[in-house]
Amino acid sequence: MPLNATRPLRRDRYDALADDVPAILHMGLGGQALGTALAALLFGDASPCGKLAETWPLRVEDCASHANFATHPRLVVYREALNVS
Repeated sequence: MPLNATRPLRRDRYDALADDVPAILHMGLGGQALGTALAALLFGDASPCGKLAETWPLRVEDCASHANFATHPRLVVYREALNVS
């Protein structure tokens, strides 16, 4: 199942789907070449080797911006300090 998301997702949001499909292919940050890349992967012309230019957190709390929204979902408090990248 192709999944197009521009950020890491919590696994519990799509774990139920994982039982019904043989694989989940996360196509994050694909840009204009997303369709071509997805077709190449689905038809076996390319292999999803898993090389990421980004660091993916293990938990939502591991994201630097999580502290900004921890107190209230509509209240943003800048707390990243030097963890800005």
